[in-house]
Amino acid sequence: MTDRKLRRQLRAMREPAPPPDLAARLERGVPGSFKRRERGGTPGRVWTMARIGLTMAAVAALVWGALVFLPGPGGPGVSVAAMLEPVALATGSAPAVHVVMRVWSRKGEDFGFVDLAGEPQTFEAWIEMPGSGGSPSRALVTKGDRVYACDGRETITFHPPHGEAIRSAGCAVDVETFWPAAWVLQLRAAALATGVEVRERGEERGSARLVLREPGVGVSGRGKAWLEEYDRETEITWKPGSNRLTGLRRWVFENGRHLVAETVAIEYLDTADAALFRIDLPPDVRWVTLRDAPAALAELGPREVARRFFEAAVAGDRDTLEVLGASPHVADVVLGANVTGIVALGEPFRTGAYPGVYVPYVIAIGRDDGVTERRHNLALRNDNPQHRWVFDGGF
Repeated sequence: MTDRKLRRQLRAMREPAPPPDLAARLERGVPGSFKRRERGGTPGRVWTMARIGLTMAAVAALVWGALVFLPGPGGPGVSVAAMLEPVALATGSAPAVHVVMRVWSRKGEDFGFVDLAGEPQTFEAWIEMPGSGGSPSRALVTKGDRVYACDGRETITFHPPHGEAIRSAGCAVDVETFWPAAWVLQLRAAALATGVEVRERGEERGSARLVLREPGVGVSGRGKAWLEEYDRETEITWKPGSNRLTGLRRWVFENGRHLVAETVAIEYLDTADAALFRIDLPPDVRWVTLRDAPAALAELGPREVARRFFEAAVAGDRDTLEVLGASPHVADVVLGANVTGIVALGEPFRTGAYPGVYVPYVIAIGRDDGVTERRHNLALRNDNPQHRWVFDGGF
């Protein structure tokens, strides 16, 4: 049978449900593998970390069952899915982890943003998954200009440079983003997807290694910004004895191959001190929340919200800017930019991995002889408790 025929047959296979004993073991090792983890929303927008592309529910649906047999250093008939099962189990068996990563991102952006021209930033995460008694997840994640602290009851998102904080109920953090067992499950699911290649696989000097290449999500109307939008390679390593993950690296392909993320350290913990997941805020912190909007604003579509946003900028109307989602700091920036007119507004469009929409705009900056034009896309999203379109970036 040719490789092409084999691939066609494998793609046509239906995956049966996992055996009960395997499902139980995986659920103990990687809590939430067989159920959808709800994301907690926050006022004004959803403050999530890196967008890993596949939810844990999607991972579970793709992975357990039929095995994909791929050629590689392990020899014909060796299944990537079977190879990664003990790695996922052992890596997920630790109650908590401490992860330090170096990531090429941009200040002021969320965790999944890629900035190929930027300086690497250090991300540090303490993650505790739910215990057998049903205790909630807890997390503390920092990246210099942003801190997420989830103590199991509520999440505080703090922006130290601006002195602003957001409070939301529950754990409004995608804890799987920095949970090493989730990385293993993500790659195991990716191995089954069309267009994914196993580039390298093997064991050397007491360390096992797997490298997968994945295609990016199509983008139009703007440049690539998020990890899932690039063609990329992911490498994981683990110790064959303990089967626990020891490292992860990611590269993206854009006029060459660029390293965009790598682990600096992974520490598996038997316990985690509750004090780790609390932060001390300055007494003058500004609490940010999505304000109630009058019906005239709440019912607007994204293009009209963009229009009202820039009209408020021209008029110096801070109140409307904040109702439309601008934090006090963003309102300061917009009002200080000297916007003097709206030249053009395009039609809203969706693209890439961003969950909201973009509205193309051209605005005038300055007056008289000093007038210039700024062209960009205003980012808007409506996944907030009020389900209305609000500002999310792009100014």
